[in-house]
Amino acid sequence: MLLRFLAIGCCVTCLMLGSVMAVQAREMSPVAGAQVEPTLESFIDGHVKSLMDKGGVPGVTVSVVRDGEVALVKSYGVRNRETGLRVDPETTLFRIGSVTKLMTTMVILGLVDEGVLDLDSDINTYLKTIKIPDTFEGPVTLRHILTHMGGFKDTSSYLHRSSDSRTGMSSQEMQRMIGRVRPAGQLRAYDNTAFGILGIVISDVTGKPFRKAVAERIFKPLGMENSVIGLPAAWEERASRGHGISLRDPAGRPEVKQAHLARLVEAAGAASSTAADMAKFMKMLMNGGTYDGGRLLAPTTFQAMMDFEAHRAHPMVPSLGFTIYESDYEGRRAIGHGGLIDGFATELAIFPDARLGIFISSNVGPQSPPLNLNLILEELQVSPAVIASAGNAMAVSRSTVLELAKAYVPITEGWGKNNKPEKAHGSEPELFSGAIAGRYVTGGVDAGVTLATRLFLGGLGGQEFAAAGNGLSLGGQEMNRLASGYYGTADGSRTYAFKRIGKDIFQVSHPLGWGKKVSAFTGPLYT
Repeated sequence: MLLRFLAIGCCVTCLMLGSVMAVQAREMSPVAGAQVEPTLESFIDGHVKSLMDKGGVPGVTVSVVRDGEVALVKSYGVRNRETGLRVDPETTLFRIGSVTKLMTTMVILGLVDEGVLDLDSDINTYLKTIKIPDTFEGPVTLRHILTHMGGFKDTSSYLHRSSDSRTGMSSQEMQRMIGRVRPAGQLRAYDNTAFGILGIVISDVTGKPFRKAVAERIFKPLGMENSVIGLPAAWEERASRGHGISLRDPAGRPEVKQAHLARLVEAAGAASSTAADMAKFMKMLMNGGTYDGGRLLAPTTFQAMMDFEAHRAHPMVPSLGFTIYESDYEGRRAIGHGGLIDGFATELAIFPDARLGIFISSNVGPQSPPLNLNLILEELQVSPAVIASAGNAMAVSRSTVLELAKAYVPITEGWGKNNKPEKAHGSEPELFSGAIAGRYVTGGVDAGVTLATRLFLGGLGGQEFAAAGNGLSLGGQEMNRLASGYYGTADGSRTYAFKRIGKDIFQVSHPLGWGKKVSAFTGPLYT
């Protein structure tokens, strides 16, 4: 789940790195002119080990799928820095956080194929255990939730438990945690609670626990024998431990408590899996929803899941389908999902044009402890060295994907920095800098994350854009108008897109969350 960076300090011992196991590896041809090692395995080895050293990361697990086949399954380092137990790519479980949402989505869409669910019906039609309050006019639908427009208050930070056996919730407990902050369909905002509700929908219509439904509909057909929702006691011995960031020691990687997500939000981020199993999941996604001997989704349903144009907020920016979203890796288009959960950071990225997919997870990630005064004071004294070290540790997964893309994936024509502004001409109503200028915020304050941490991550006040002639400026950095509602720096390093919807103007650059232009007097609790 996309939880923000935070960790409690203590020192760590020396880390043991090195490759553990190459289950299968076959050569890939790098992009012409790229200076890389001759094989995929040696290329991944070099970059992963270097990034692990730089970030002080105990363990990493990775798999690559190329041209519909598994090209590499490998792991590095240790799953537990105290015991020194090595990571095994076939059997060591890593928490994959919000990558779970892709599995939840596949189950929902499978039930749509069966005629059990309808994407545009009120989800209260299907819910028996809980009900969505009628706070606003209009229903909440599956389509709203699958495109992060459900409008729920995100209460997921309240729903971490100390053990898997304590993750159960009564109907009454879940009902109390469900709050709506805006009408469905009004604003795109990343929403863990809404995806958790999909798990309740699945349970209510199938008559089975969400965990069992995923096991039967995803894990069993794909042969993912070492994957599970939650982390039952019987599976813990095979699981990697998660590690956080010391706020005092730049080299500190303290072990963190496992995040056991309560029933209301387990569908948003509770899966644990291995690199080998996730290769099977990627292979299915890259083969149109099919697997050896069957199909998880009907062709038209899978196409709808991958219909990024249907939800593109502006012609110049990345979009999302149902849950899966586009990312830009220095001009190379990828689709997939990331995952952050206490002590783990994961990326699943597929480059469709190159028929290349990579799953990578590291056992250093965020931690969300309860709010207290001592922690706030401690955070306010974080040194630049700790900040730099934290950035290096958290970047291992995404940086590996980027390096692989730069070496093996050609630039995507008309994408990212190579996008053609003329695509937006005539497709968007004219929106000038004077109308755009103002403060944009993305939503309410997340529970369970301290004020100091939010300030550390960029503040609560949002982004303040100022008109600068025909262009804009942000933090003193000038941006030119490139197309209607689209502005960027001269070197292309920063671009922003804006769109008027009704009476409001939104900053729509990111596929998972928009910023809304608000009054200068709007406080940080805006939702």
